[in-house]
Amino acid sequence: VNPLSLVDQTTVVYLNTNKQIQATSVSAPNTAYFNGTFATAPTGLPATSVSNFTFFVNGQYIEPNAITSFVESGGGVCTLTINVAQLGFTLAATDEIVAIGKFA
Repeated sequence: VNPLSLVDQTTVVYLNTNKQIQATSVSAPNTAYFNGTFATAPTGLPATSVSNFTFFVNGQYIEPNAITSFVESGGGVCTLTINVAQLGFTLAATDEIVAIGKFA
């Protein structure tokens, strides 16, 4: 039996979703804004949250403990807030911030 035949196609699509979006703006010292919305998790799976995303600043991985929050702010915008003490530096308006994960 093909294991994929046992899983709803919507669930398979969600689990395989891994989109990359670059921040449209960065507000020093600790906030980045992305145009996008979270993908909706199918019934039976946990709601999409910060744990479904990976972040990079200028190509450098941001450790999860340096992330204060990543939320849908409304109007098709997601807001990333960084703990700069954990990160070890502040964000600048010229930084390239990338989020990879479950965007719709």
